[in-house]
Amino acid sequence: MNPAESPVGAGLAPSSPAGFRRTHGWVLTTMADTPPTLETRPPRLRADASERITPSPRPGPRVGDTADALAPAESATDDPDADDAGASHSAPADRVRAALRDPRLLWTLAGLACVALGYWWGRAAAPPAAAIAPQPREQQIAAEETPADLELPEDFDWRAPPAADLGLPAYARFLKGVKIVIDPGHGGDEQRAGFKRSRWGLREAVVNLRVSLFLRDYLREAGAEVILTRETDIALAETDDADLAARAEIANRADADLLVSVHHNHAENDSANYSLVFFHGQPDEAAPSLAAARHVLTGLNDALRLDQHVDCAIRSDTTIYDSGFRLLRQTRVPAILVESSFYSNEAEEQRLRDPEYNRREAHGIFLGLARWAQAGLPSIAIRDTAAPRPRGGRQRGAARPPRPNDPCVIELRDGVSDRGSGGPKMDTIRWETLRVLVNDNPIEPQIDRTARTLTLPWTAAELRGATLRVHFENLNGQPVSKPLLRFPD
Repeated sequence: MNPAESPVGAGLAPSSPAGFRRTHGWVLTTMADTPPTLETRPPRLRADASERITPSPRPGPRVGDTADALAPAESATDDPDADDAGASHSAPADRVRAALRDPRLLWTLAGLACVALGYWWGRAAAPPAAAIAPQPREQQIAAEETPADLELPEDFDWRAPPAADLGLPAYARFLKGVKIVIDPGHGGDEQRAGFKRSRWGLREAVVNLRVSLFLRDYLREAGAEVILTRETDIALAETDDADLAARAEIANRADADLLVSVHHNHAENDSANYSLVFFHGQPDEAAPSLAAARHVLTGLNDALRLDQHVDCAIRSDTTIYDSGFRLLRQTRVPAILVESSFYSNEAEEQRLRDPEYNRREAHGIFLGLARWAQAGLPSIAIRDTAAPRPRGGRQRGAARPPRPNDPCVIELRDGVSDRGSGGPKMDTIRWETLRVLVNDNPIEPQIDRTARTLTLPWTAAELRGATLRVHFENLNGQPVSKPLLRFPD
């Protein structure tokens, strides 16, 4: 480009120091005894991009240049600041005109307008704040803690049976040595028309026996000692009362840790179908049976996956009969009666005909019993003061009674610490749950927490013919399985 035609100004060539400054926006300054430095100034925004100047490169300062050679030249105008002053007046207008011609600005303004319009429209359509019901805190927590990608498969059905893995879990080993009596309800009633029979002909006694036999096999495989009240379709006596008394006597004579009576239910409402577990008497008097009932109910729920669940599925038998069920009433060991499902429900009746479904039900009861045993079965015993027993544990057989003038000492066995698992040393008895009654009167014995013993304020001779009831729970919430001791006369 001819210097005369330069838009920068006539007579001001880009190669001159002043032209270099105006073209590039750079100012080269020097100071005495200091090397030259470059200061930058923003380039002037041209009205049109086509008018922008591509300056000729100018070499930087060379060694040997004098200070005069490095100093900027004066402007060609009379006022050295006139050009800069003029530029300062015209630059804002040039910038505005250039910005208005930029299409990106128009798109930005259009986007902001759309956002503002959408916000206004949403505010106008939304109900007032007072009309919006607050979301329950539980739902808020659930929404916050639920992963966004947690989705159930479209064909997911809770009622579908789980995978056919009906083996023994590792914790079933705690059933080893536990004595359980299984009572398949009813039996020998085939000739009684309509007795415990569905509208479609299925007899409850047959299903009860089939489930009980599966349950027996599971328990024996785990090492439990199992006794069945019947193994075939028979009655134990000619009358119902005598039959029930005979079943209770089997459990009492065996001094079982638990009696489980297996039943299935019937209702006039043929849509009913849920699980129930019964115990005898009042809750305060049936802690050992309640402990087993809770675990068995959860096992049934996991295995059967029924649609219906009542508010309270563990019930006293006194809710059915004032005096309770004869079987449970006459049993002196912990006992529960299980009503797994309703054979009066047509769909459930068809499932109960399937032996695999019966096996699944038995497996659910078995898992409940395994969890019950895993929690520990606390017990009490009279200590032989001449030969003290080891601390903790359940031991079979009655201890040799103390001498007449010896203080009566009761051992407390939590059912957990004797397993020798090598776990942390800690107190496994919840001492705040301890209650001691002699002849149904509460007493305060001397407690030795280290030895886990109770010393009664009487000798054995003074306790002849008395009854002692001791209740406590271990750290798993399991109560004493057999809390009643009777002193011989």
